[in-house]
Amino acid sequence: MSNALHNKQLNLPLINIIGAGIIGKTLAKLITHYNCGCIGSILNSTPQSTKEAIKFIKNGNMVKNINQLEPADITIIATPEDMIETICKKLCSANALKPNSLVMHCSGIANTDVLQEVKKNNCFIARLHIIKHFYSPSDDIDALRNTFCTFDGDESIFHLVKNIFTPMGANIIKMNAQNDCKYHAACVLVTSYPQVLILASTLLFQACGMEKFEAITLSRSLIEYTLKQVNPQTDLLDLVVGPVGRADVDTIQKNLDSIDDFMIKEIYQALGKLAVRFTRHDDSFRKKMLDIFINENTLAGLISND
Repeated sequence: MSNALHNKQLNLPLINIIGAGIIGKTLAKLITHYNCGCIGSILNSTPQSTKEAIKFIKNGNMVKNINQLEPADITIIATPEDMIETICKKLCSANALKPNSLVMHCSGIANTDVLQEVKKNNCFIARLHIIKHFYSPSDDIDALRNTFCTFDGDESIFHLVKNIFTPMGANIIKMNAQNDCKYHAACVLVTSYPQVLILASTLLFQACGMEKFEAITLSRSLIEYTLKQVNPQTDLLDLVVGPVGRADVDTIQKNLDSIDDFMIKEIYQALGKLAVRFTRHDDSFRKKMLDIFINENTLAGLISND
């Protein structure tokens, strides 16, 4: 039975995927498992890559170029950001888009402006950014469970996107795309940099004589415990603990003096400066701490910039 016929019988949207890499494969696998849609054509940069994607997904039809795409109800572009706009132009030129269908991408840094070309073909557009880093394609059926995804695009198709991804356990949040770069920076801070903090603390623990396994395990345990203390009801001013939280200037200075690695010391200083902003200490205590972290001629601006 063809995918198109199967789609018609079950009243499922036919979904093409362009760029079935880590995200594309994972989404296609989940769409198939939860029966949220029917995977149609899959197009990657090379025929071999497309074959490997279909083998992983266990679904989909191989095509070698955009001209061979069967027009679908939804086209998901899961390529790198700088390719999306060009792909949209090619989709229009090849008449590979069904009128009133949805074209969406999954980039965090690119907004829906890169999809505007398909509007000429009377298509709807959307971005669904999955706020989770996948190190490899996942065949875990719970890969999106309790994962937050942000949506922006045509309001009229929000329900369609939600109906596809909610059964997978994803939490869909609408977002204003005007500050998309700032939004992406926020995502990077919490998804890409905690690992760097673990690496930094691991190096310091190893310098104290710990084995690598012990150092990583301890670093991870501490950060996991810390994150458990954070919830939506928490007052931001209650989150800062440690020497900054108690305005322990002597300990801050001793910590900095003990760190030999210049870049780790810079991390400690940068995070310390930010932490001072989120304390209830009066200006005199904040100035004492900032005096350790930064040059004195910038103190006035930081103290008043709350």
